Amino acid sequence: MKKMMIVGFLFSFVFLNSLNAKVLGFENSQESQLYSQETASDEIKIVTYNLHNLFDTEHDHGKNDYEFLALANPDKNCSAITNDYYRKICKKTDWTPLHLETKLENIEEALSYQGDLPDILAVQEIENAHVAEMLRKKLQYDSFVITESPDKRGIDVATFYKKNKLEYISDRSIQLKGVLFDESPSRNILEVNFKIRSSGSLLSVYNNHWPSQSNSTEFRISAAKQLREAINKKTRETNSDLHSVIVGDFNTLDSEVPNPIHNYLHENSWKNSLLDTHQLWGRENTYSQIGSMTPPGTYWYWKRNSWNRLDRILISKNLFDKVGLEFALSSFRIVADHRLMREDRIENSSSFFNGSENKKVPKKCDHRKSQASEQGFSDHLMVVIKLQL
Repeated sequence: MKKMMIVGFLFSFVFLNSLNAKVLGFENSQESQLYSQETASDEIKIVTYNLHNLFDTEHDHGKNDYEFLALANPDKNCSAITNDYYRKICKKTDWTPLHLETKLENIEEALSYQGDLPDILAVQEIENAHVAEMLRKKLQYDSFVITESPDKRGIDVATFYKKNKLEYISDRSIQLKGVLFDESPSRNILEVNFKIRSSGSLLSVYNNHWPSQSNSTEFRISAAKQLREAINKKTRETNSDLHSVIVGDFNTLDSEVPNPIHNYLHENSWKNSLLDTHQLWGRENTYSQIGSMTPPGTYWYWKRNSWNRLDRILISKNLFDKVGLEFALSSFRIVADHRLMREDRIENSSSFFNGSENKKVPKKCDHRKSQASEQGFSDHLMVVIKLQL
């Protein structure tokens, strides 16, 4: 009898796991369809994505890019890295052309999960024009603009675009200045201006990568103020037809007080006050199917077991006034496709069974791996919106 009970238990275990796998496969397929969006002829899709250290394999003079060099590269100088943790990682990282090619292929794969190629792709943590050109060819973009920032690690922001719907007009690099940035230089804000071919409407896209959480809130407040000045300047130069989209990794927590975004970019008294597409979308979609599958943020901070909304897309008010060019509310996505995620064991005292639970978090890139399946993607998730012409 005891043997029969054991056999019965094993059969049930195998059967249920097989059933769960089939159900999970169905759910994953459904999930992928919800994240993936094709772009109609009267729409412009915009994606922002922190690429998690896309470096080429060569040393840039004056930049601390030693981690992303091959071990055999004579320029690799890990001892120049003052932080013990990152110096150790540098000594273990063999960043070869094979690793870089795998990284480029994984970026291409990640973008495929949001649908067809975006009309505008704004990326952060990209080293220089050389590797940006490699990415452009891989993704088959028409063109890109990249800024050259004073950031000590040598990472920048770049904006890729397709020419069939957009005519490039100009670009401008906004270097963050002031006493704070004299000792700790950061990434430039990249402004790229387009004309929409079908309507003649003007569109300005501001690509941001603000100072990290290792810096005080004052750094990000200063970045917000300088972004405001740039938007004011561009608005004065044009007219009411100008539409602004502000994207990127803002490295800002909702809990920061005063808040660089809420108190400076959303401030109602500012005539060019911006709207948060995530918040606009959430008012109607929190309890929808896609709402239930959307994580509350784009970055999983493992030390606090919490999601943070570091990556955002903000828009000018005239993109949500039901006149002319409009933000398509239903298009907002934080792309958390299961193939971009991994299971993480999270300590949770409220868990009934063992004080922990499994949670899906971004499958961040392990730059020491050369196999695509092992290297992963990014520690950030991408954000997507569409504009309706």
